[in-house]
Amino acid sequence: MTEKRKPGDEADNARERWRRRAELFDAGDFDRELEELSGDPDAGLYLLRGISRLSLGRYEDAIANFDRVLELHPNNARALGDRGCAYMKLGEWEKALADLEKAVELRPQDDTARQNLEIAWKKGGK
Repeated sequence: MTEKRKPGDEADNARERWRRRAELFDAGDFDRELEELSGDPDAGLYLLRGISRLSLGRYEDAIANFDRVLELHPNNARALGDRGCAYMKLGEWEKALADLEKAVELRPQDDTARQNLEIAWKKGGK
């Protein structure tokens, strides 16, 4: 006899799989990110897609996904920092600087965003 699934089980299992995948991509404090986006599963999925595209070197796709997160949550430091990183990879230094400065302002303890901001300052001429 098979056990009946509850309506939320499948979504919970999918969320857990995505959480584990994001950890593989050095997603940082992913539980906190999901908590910030709770109640908005679309934003969480766009964030995960952006992270995965960034890790695969698909920078334009990553930016598009981070743009969607930021439309829904303009002060999401993770999306800003990662979009800034994608802009760096494309050599779009002004956009990278703007995103990384805001990410560091929102979350000063984010070492990755601070390091990327320093690189963007050096390469972008600031």
